[in-house]
This record gives sequence, structure tokens and C-alpha cells, in this order.
Amino acid sequence: MTGRAAPPEPALTFEGVSFSYGGCDLVLSDATFSVPEGEFLVVIGPNGGGKTTLLKLALGLLEPLAGTVTLFGLPPREGGRLVGYVPQDAGRNRDFPITALEVVLQGRLGRRSDGRGWRYDASDRDRAGAALALMGMESFAHRPMGRLSQGQRQRVLIARGLAPDPRMLLLDEPLASIDQESRELLLSKLASLAGEKTVVMVSHDLSAISGHATAVACVDRSVHYHDSGEISADLLEEAYGQCPVELIAHGIPHRVLAVHRTSDHD
Repeated sequence: MTGRAAPPEPALTFEGVSFSYGGCDLVLSDATFSVPEGEFLVVIGPNGGGKTTLLKLALGLLEPLAGTVTLFGLPPREGGRLVGYVPQDAGRNRDFPITALEVVLQGRLGRRSDGRGWRYDASDRDRAGAALALMGMESFAHRPMGRLSQGQRQRVLIARGLAPDPRMLLLDEPLASIDQESRELLLSKLASLAGEKTVVMVSHDLSAISGHATAVACVDRSVHYHDSGEISADLLEEAYGQCPVELIAHGIPHRVLAVHRTSDHD
């Protein structure tokens, strides 16, 4: 009699993770949660709450003071090869003479080497072209980055993160400084990746949750994980301390649901 197959490893797991930047105060304290493969997780919380730190711990760029982080069951330094990363775009070096395709090809660095330096071959260019097409930017492949709008630049940077064909994509504030139309287009592109890839996105924009996210993590030193994309009163309280009325006043609609608890530890 054949036993049941073991369930697949979660894409990302934090188990009792704490971290500090060398001071007495913890940036993250006893963070414990797991992200199933194929999830579209939006990470929200106040400035300085630990959202970017969480991504850097997942990538192995930082080492936890306590606890363990795994990517697909592997330590971050091993599992990191399965992850694409899109850092915050500060908008600097807009005049640097580089095209969209050349930026995306940077995501293929490390795939080829002839002993005299890095090079790209036809398969790298095909993969970079496919990543641009996935983000709807194929017609801009040879346009200089300085001639793209902020929303177009952001889609190129996401294409760079997708160029290695990762199983997971981590994004830090990709919606910052882009207009509403570009925001909706970018969100729909990311949502279309979920299922095939795991998407973890840090954002201050609550509109990223409704209609797109399949899960939400509220980060403010501790981490509260909600396995649905609903914006509820207790979710906002966990993330910001209260349901922030000013979010509505600034044009970010949200539907407040009845108070609920996701676990005994919430």
C-alpha cells in the first residue's frame, strides 16, 4: 500500500525569526509564518516596521539573530538562486546610456562565463525578450531607460527579476511613484504570475490587496499573516495601529469586514 505523498515545501518559511541592526531594539521579533507556493502575498505596515528587513532576511542578505529562514526548504544562500528580486527604484542614473533590454539581460548574469568575463548567448537574449514581453514591454526593448516613464521603468525592472525564470519573485515597493493607470497594469501583470510563481510584494498601497492579493502579512516588528486578500478592521489595526481614515480621504478605497482572528496568537 502506497502512502500519501508528502506535502510540498512552502515557498518561504520564517520560524521564530528575530533581527536587530546591532542595537538593543529588535526590528523583527519572533516572526513565524509560511507562504505556500503560488501565493500572491502583499506585505504592509508602517515605515520602519521591518518590511524591507523581512525581504533581505529571505534573500540571505541579512542573518537572523534567532530562528531560521528557508526558501523551498533550503537555506537562503542555496534557495536564493530560485528567487528574483526587484529592489526599490530610486530613479537615479536616468541618463545612464543603457536600454531596457540591456537592463533585463543583467538578470542573466552568472548564467554564462567564457573565462574572460561575463557574456550573454542567444538563450539569454531569448529569455530576456520573453520577460519583457511578459511585462508588456517588448516594443521598448531598445529604448534608453531615461526615455521611459516611471511605470515603464518599473515593469522593465520586474522583467529583470523574471529573466532568470525564478520560482519566487520578491518586490520592494514596486508601486511607488507611479500613476494609477500604470499601477493597475502592473498589479494585473503580477497577479497573472501568481500560481505559476510565488509573488511577495512590499507595498504601502492598500489597493494592491483588494482584487489582487491572495494573502496579506502585517509587519510591525511582529508579523501577522492572513491567508486571504480581504482588508479587515483587525488587519489594519495590526498593520497601522488603527483603521486609518486618511487612506480613504486620499483615494484608496477599502472594504472593512467584520473583525476576525486568524489564529490564537493574533
